[in-house]
Amino acid sequence: SGKMPEVDYVVLSEWFDWIVRNIDVSVDLIVYLRTTPETCYQRLQLRCREEETVIPLEYLNAIHHLYEEWLIKGGLFPVAAPVLVIEADHD
Repeated sequence: SGKMPEVDYVVLSEWFDWIVRNIDVSVDLIVYLRTTPETCYQRLQLRCREEETVIPLEYLNAIHHLYEEWLIKGGLFPVAAPVLVIEADHD
């Protein structure tokens, strides 16, 4: 289904809540290593990690779009710190 099992979500949520309550997790800077989804896909293919072979280009396109909306356009969530964009398409 592509969704996280409920029990895993509950455990992660509890850990997240504990960390937020007990540890200073303020952010000073966000470093965004910007690449095209195609570059990410090519790098996944070159790494040949079995667990990454099932990641389709469409998924990388969707993730890229969300990061652009969040970090560049500021439309999804508040950006907690300045964003340093580093173009990372080149090796």
